[in-house]
Amino acid sequence: GALLRAILTAFSTSEVCVIAEGGGSGAFARAYASEPALFGAHHVLLNPVVGAVPEEVRANMEDAGADVTMFVADGWGKSDTPF
Repeated sequence: GALLRAILTAFSTSEVCVIAEGGGSGAFARAYASEPALFGAHHVLLNPVVGAVPEEVRANMEDAGADVTMFVADGWGKSDTPF
């Protein structure tokens, strides 16, 4: 989360919409929990791997009117069995 926040701050970005896969979903959740103003309203997570979603994520998303769409599927990665 801290690295993602530092990168977004360094590039002076605002309202970034996230498309994350696997562990990147956890980095997004941690960054969004601590600094939601860096992010836009709509985010997509593919096969998210998150140890724990920080409690602040829900409240921050509700306050901002933000949302997350998650897709969980086998068969998309190189090592997965094709559909």
